[in-house]
Amino acid sequence: MGARRLKLSTIGVLQYIGPSLQFVLALLLGEVFTPAHAMTFGLIWLGVVIFTLAGRQPRIAAPAPSAD
Repeated sequence: MGARRLKLSTIGVLQYIGPSLQFVLALLLGEVFTPAHAMTFGLIWLGVVIFTLAGRQPRIAAPAPSAD
């Protein structure tokens, strides 16, 4: 019921939290973490941040067509 009240973009961002928590747990348990992993993880979250900020920008309404 709660998901029905949220915007789809909000649900999408929340779906990144689960894998991110698994990622942190893997690091705590000694999983190998290379610079390539760090870059990939950072780029994914950068995309999430950009998407979130873009959704917060006010939308400019298209001008109404003239009746000429």
